[in-house]
Amino acid sequence: MIGVYLQTSANRMNEHSLYIRVRSKGLSLSIPLKFSIQKKYFDTKRKRVKSSHPLSIPFNKKIDEVSIKVYEALQLYRADIITLEDFNNRLAKRQQKSIEHLLNIYETEKKHNTYKLYEYSITAYKRALNKTIRFDDIAHSNITKAISIWKAEGLSPTSINTYIRHLGILKNDAYKRDYCSKAFTRHNAYNQRVSSLEIKSITSKQFKEAINKVKSNNERKALILYLLSFCTRGLYFKDLQTMQPQRNGFKHYRHKTNNKMNIDGLEGVIIDLYNTIKPELNNLPKYSKIIKRLLGVPFKTARKTYDSYSLINNIDFQIRIHLLGQRDPSIKRHYTNFEMKAIKLKIYQANRIIIEDFKAIKYAEELLSKNTIV
Repeated sequence: MIGVYLQTSANRMNEHSLYIRVRSKGLSLSIPLKFSIQKKYFDTKRKRVKSSHPLSIPFNKKIDEVSIKVYEALQLYRADIITLEDFNNRLAKRQQKSIEHLLNIYETEKKHNTYKLYEYSITAYKRALNKTIRFDDIAHSNITKAISIWKAEGLSPTSINTYIRHLGILKNDAYKRDYCSKAFTRHNAYNQRVSSLEIKSITSKQFKEAINKVKSNNERKALILYLLSFCTRGLYFKDLQTMQPQRNGFKHYRHKTNNKMNIDGLEGVIIDLYNTIKPELNNLPKYSKIIKRLLGVPFKTARKTYDSYSLINNIDFQIRIHLLGQRDPSIKRHYTNFEMKAIKLKIYQANRIIIEDFKAIKYAEELLSKNTIV
């Protein structure tokens, strides 16, 4: 149903605003016509401005134009040809902008790593819903569906909360830019309970026990992946995908902090581990599950294990931070120059102490020699 009505309240000139009211299945909204008249000039039966009003012709023309537009949009909506979002966009003359359009803006407006967080969240959401999404798809029913799928896939509560947070920020920004008609509404049900943070590490003995359990090539490669992360001073998966190892050493800029790391090649051990696992670097979920089964801890704990062994060996705090490629303000505050030869030697020696204490090179040779496992 479409009707033209006067607003009940009047302004100081005793004029009432006119608006068009629309009511249909699951739809009830009012569209202001952006002009006001006194009650005596409105024909309540014909829903028109009386000819006695000096601006009756342009005002009635405006009523007709908006009414036709509303009627056409309503017919398309009733026929399920357009969505409610499209219906609102048509009435507001809103520009149709895609999520990809906003992401392209973010790519120039925001830092690269920040932009990537939004891109990852949208990609994960698309994969969960198994369809191309628009801003109106970032809604309650779809979000609850995505959360269920993410849980079934074993995604961590922290990752789910991160995805939902970025989806909400993205949609609210789109709303402010007038790319969509509704802002994001966050429900408490979206929040996933995160257990108290406990970052575990493993011992050299535990890793040796896991090697002894290896019965398949996939299990061998899973442990190689973990050991590769340890030997590269705790690099995460994205870094392993992008690094270019050399036999004696190579430079790498850590993905998360963009800090430069001069990584020791361990006389070819790292490149041998890397070449073994390189074809599998796009299949992290598969090997993450195997690592969790064999070691009892996630893949990312290789970084914590490396740091734990640096603590055991009394490595200086700032050397530890540099080895891990962390972004730490205290380093800049103390003006430590990590390019000095003496300090570079200390970093090299500290890394070798950690690698030797964990028996990483010995385990690498053992795992690489198990290449006959089927």
